[in-house]
Amino acid sequence: MSIFNYRQFINWRHALVDGKATKQPYDPALDRAIDPTDSKNWKTYAEVQANGHPIGFEITAADPFFFLDLDKCR
Repeated sequence: MSIFNYRQFINWRHALVDGKATKQPYDPALDRAIDPTDSKNWKTYAEVQANGHPIGFEITAADPFFFLDLDKCR
């Protein structure tokens, strides 16, 4: 199954949190930050793509995916 078939997408925006630049999970329809771990905030890829904001994908323990985050590795 393609990742695009999952309903685990969110939008995000750049924000300052505690003085640090970060990617804040965000619902553009409500114009507010969201809890990305709450599945009621997840949408389809088409829904998040349609509003033009950056897109994120929420990975869960039940997913068949592996993710390795290599921040500041260079």
